[in-house]
Amino acid sequence: MKKNYITGTTTLGFKWKIDVEMLKDFNFLRALRKIHSDDGMEALDGMEDAITVIFNDHEKEEEFYKFLAEKNGGRVPVGVLSAEVKDIITTLKESDKEIKNC
Repeated sequence: MKKNYITGTTTLGFKWKIDVEMLKDFNFLRALRKIHSDDGMEALDGMEDAITVIFNDHEKEEEFYKFLAEKNGGRVPVGVLSAEVKDIITTLKESDKEIKNC
């Protein structure tokens, strides 16, 4: 069975390719809900969960963090991480009607 992928590039220039089936993953939808929590720690947990589900590969996930660190003097500022994840999620939402309202 051939896999379908969504590709994109974040504002800072990180190029990604994600399996379309991830959009229907319950863990991704649950992470999206947590990201929008008023509790900052829960929102951070949601972002971490979303990143794990989105990349579905520890090496790709670490490549993302390393890219962000290289762009930001060796650190991964939460605001930068949040903006980059938002870029990815926005592109994913635009590509799939089922998650547009999440």
